[in-house]
Amino acid sequence: NSGTDTLRLSGVALAGIHKNDFKVPTFKFPFIINGGDSIPLQVDFVPTVKGLRKATLIITSNDLNEAVYDFAIQGIGTAPEMEVKGNGKKIADGDLIPSLVDNSDFGNARIGKSKIQSYKIFNRGKDVLKISDISLSGAQYFDFKPQVYNYPMLINAGDSVTIDIEFKPFSTGARTAVLNISNNDSDQFVYNFALSGNGVTPEINLKGNYSSITDGTVTSSLVNATDFDKVLVNQTKSNTYKIFNTGNDTLIISNMNMTGIHATDFNLQSFTYPITIKTGDSFSFTLNCKPTNTGIRIATVNIDNNDTDELNFDFAVQCNGLSSKIQVLGNNTSIVNGDLSPSLNDHTDFSNVKVNGQLTYTYTIKNIGTSNLLINGLKKSGSDTAQFTIGALSTSSPIAINDSANFSVTFKPTSAGIKTVNISIDNDDFNNATFEFTMQGYGDPNSGIKGSNALSEAIKVYPNPANKIIKIEWPSELSVATIKLMSLDGKILMNQALSEVHHLELDVAELSNGFYVLELNNEGAIYTTKICIQR
Repeated sequence: NSGTDTLRLSGVALAGIHKNDFKVPTFKFPFIINGGDSIPLQVDFVPTVKGLRKATLIITSNDLNEAVYDFAIQGIGTAPEMEVKGNGKKIADGDLIPSLVDNSDFGNARIGKSKIQSYKIFNRGKDVLKISDISLSGAQYFDFKPQVYNYPMLINAGDSVTIDIEFKPFSTGARTAVLNISNNDSDQFVYNFALSGNGVTPEINLKGNYSSITDGTVTSSLVNATDFDKVLVNQTKSNTYKIFNTGNDTLIISNMNMTGIHATDFNLQSFTYPITIKTGDSFSFTLNCKPTNTGIRIATVNIDNNDTDELNFDFAVQCNGLSSKIQVLGNNTSIVNGDLSPSLNDHTDFSNVKVNGQLTYTYTIKNIGTSNLLINGLKKSGSDTAQFTIGALSTSSPIAINDSANFSVTFKPTSAGIKTVNISIDNDDFNNATFEFTMQGYGDPNSGIKGSNALSEAIKVYPNPANKIIKIEWPSELSVATIKLMSLDGKILMNQALSEVHHLELDVAELSNGFYVLELNNEGAIYTTKICIQR
């Protein structure tokens, strides 16, 4: 108040198109200013938008010359100005069309694997840009995730910051979301734009014999070639399988191997890993079954790969190992392979045969296995082979399952004494490929009691084979003077004189198992026979 009287202010007001961008204090009118005094009048500029803002300040009073004192005021509104770029390309606020060009489209990403894109936030304005939050919304927002930041993020005018967004799809196909950046840019306080990505994964599928094989299957089938059916022991059968990639990403096979109780009976084709199979392509491999024994042979094929839900594709395989099995019978008694002890029971011991006489026994080869039995030959060996003759098989080889064939062996000694021969039957029984056993016979130079075959037949020696006691009986008309028991090499083990007896019991409990010669002397006529001690 430059006057001498009291100045009374009756109002302070704003006018003009931008008057709301300016603020004046509230006074209690009339407001008194004494002559020569003054008061401060504060006007606040609070622009609501950027740029030049104008108004008029009006002061009314009791000044006679300037009852309405007014003047123009103005200010320039400044603000932060947000801009986002991806891959160096501007992404407009509200852009709903993702693009590979600006990184708003992530392209392909494997299921469960992360792919990160970077974006740069610029402050193009003249004030500090404050980022208060970064969030995601939309159909598959959970497949996208911003890195963790401390808010608010402050970006000075002319500066920028980089943010990273992770795309980790949980399912295949198109995945979409909206990135929301909350800030203090007055005309784009939520800066948002669309994101997209494509969830991809390889998909392993397996076929055998053009039929699908399910991951984890434990039941083998002839339909899909996981069951090799019947395979001869130590013979090989091969089946081929095909791996298909029906997914939308490259399938990588990192390893294939066999496990299970009979894994060694199966052999996978060798490869150099990794094996890559493009989308829509396939890859074939061969599996061999070579059973080492009879019966069902089982194992599991394991295929390690990058199909996220079938990382170890496995399936069961099996084959049925078959084999012939030879059984040899003499006198309807089984002969053991490798038997070196001839026996009267199974006709491997011909007992006594007169020199230049002969005795023929028939033997049976039976196939008690699960495949045909192939007989490759009947052979004899040893120093006395000339004393034994092997006849031909009664039926041609191979011998069918549960079927049999006969062959004969004739013993025809040309000299006195024990004669032995080894018989070998070559065949395809994998456990008994050479079935062999020993035969023997005794070339007897005597025909019995001189001049009396009937009397020879009347002498009884039993039991034979014997265990502890041998009983000998002869007719009363015979005058047996001595009885000798000798080893096969002629050593006398027992020599007993007799007088008017017609039977005798010999105690042989102390003798070892084997063959011995019993000799009876009847007034110069010699009767001999071979006995067997067997326990």
